[in-house]
Amino acid sequence: MKFISDFSFTSAPHRPRGDWHPVQLFDAGARGAVFDPSDLAAMFQDSAGLALVTALGQPISKCLDQSGGGNHASQAVAAARPQLARYPASGIRNVATGAGAMDSVTYWPASITSGGVTATKQSSGVDTDGLEYATWSIAGTASADAYLGIYAYAHSRAPASVGQTWTCSAFVQLVSGSAPPAGSGLVIGVTGEKAPSTSNESATYTTGLTDAETLFIVSKTLSAIGTNQVRANPFLKILSGATVNCVLKVKALQLNTGAERGAYQHNLSPYDITEAGQRDVWAICRDGVDDALPATLPDLGSDATIWYATASGGAT
Repeated sequence: MKFISDFSFTSAPHRPRGDWHPVQLFDAGARGAVFDPSDLAAMFQDSAGLALVTALGQPISKCLDQSGGGNHASQAVAAARPQLARYPASGIRNVATGAGAMDSVTYWPASITSGGVTATKQSSGVDTDGLEYATWSIAGTASADAYLGIYAYAHSRAPASVGQTWTCSAFVQLVSGSAPPAGSGLVIGVTGEKAPSTSNESATYTTGLTDAETLFIVSKTLSAIGTNQVRANPFLKILSGATVNCVLKVKALQLNTGAERGAYQHNLSPYDITEAGQRDVWAICRDGVDDALPATLPDLGSDATIWYATASGGAT
């Protein structure tokens, strides 16, 4: 939500009732505008206001002013239109984009082959505990060490700095077949990089596959000079000469700061991240380059208030 008005708060404590809404400021004749991204009926994909925004990630070309003043925001340039998004009120913790969209080949490829071994995604969905999962059939004899990237890790790249600790985690289970020999299996890793893609440092853990669903966690404190970003690094590793024939289940991948796995967040896309027990915060998401949704306002004079919500909290 964002509002711009010639109404100003005084130094006295202001404790609005729970049902208060910024639109009420304009009942007294204040000038300005209110834009609310949680109101889908007030946002359109086209400047003419004919095609409503109905889904996360869709572009916003027009956002209606709810103050009653008609000071609508619009963007005629298609490439500069922001997108509708929702994030948990607790903030974004899981930066592995698409970690929960395990049915998507954009984030989790359908088939990968390396060194004579092939991993084929068999199924995906939401488990009984509400966490997203996928299963892979893995078969072949490795003619050389085989590395199969079941997750498109480029989507997890996030800004980082030396001294930060990052943790990558996921649940893993052997669904059927024989476990790969020692040294082979699913590798969970944290990789520190120098942008855009130079690997500087990493920490990994090769899971020992069993028929019990197990949470595997690996943490890394970044220390290499030049490290300025981090990524999740889950992949299958089959040692040269090893024969494998099994079905593997992977669930709830997460990459977060800190030395522990935080409460899991369902990261389905850059525009759709949720967390159980946390309310959704609806947002107008910009690319940080040229996206904008400008509005022409009346002269508010020198005594005006601009309030808006950001990822780190409200700002004025």
